[in-house]
Amino acid sequence: MILPGAHSIEENVISLTSFMAHKHYCENDAEAIILLMDRDVIWLGTAENEYAAGLETVAGIFRQFAGQVPKCDISGEEYSVLPLGPDACMCAGRMWIATAPSTGISLRVHQRITTVFRKTEQGLRCCHIHISNPYEEMADDDIGFPVKLARQSYQYLQEQIEAQKRQIAAQTATLQACFDLNGLKEANDHLGHSAGDELLRRGGGTAAAAL
Repeated sequence: MILPGAHSIEENVISLTSFMAHKHYCENDAEAIILLMDRDVIWLGTAENEYAAGLETVAGIFRQFAGQVPKCDISGEEYSVLPLGPDACMCAGRMWIATAPSTGISLRVHQRITTVFRKTEQGLRCCHIHISNPYEEMADDDIGFPVKLARQSYQYLQEQIEAQKRQIAAQTATLQACFDLNGLKEANDHLGHSAGDELLRRGGGTAAAAL
């Protein structure tokens, strides 16, 4: 497979590595990734137990990812390529992966990816894929993405927001009680502004004592 705009094998390997990352994290399109795999592909996933070799086995695992990976946005992609010979290149890269707001979960991680592509009769094919983030981010029942951590992060964020709302509401109620000066206009109209000023001074002293 040759991508438009890429001329050398190095440029193509970078483009294909980025393409695979976007298909996985942004579109959850396993079939597009499988089409780029070599028959002898070796895969290392993000979880400690995610390892497989051979196209049939790896493809089967990637098909299990269907519907499991929440839609993400990718930014800050950086890639470097190391030629391994005239017909193969290794690409190492990193990027920021952030779950889209529409998913209802919140996670942003600095994802790393390493691929090896080699020329075949069908074009460039990926014979090695290594996706890595810290093992502790993956729960035992997560498949291909740290969903449990993301949901916990979102829940914690929501709890903190609600706590902040309650705190602000309590502070507002306290201030409203301290500055209950509904009689200010009446005092100004009937007793003069000096009386209104005195009312403000008393209100300010009460507020300071309360705080």
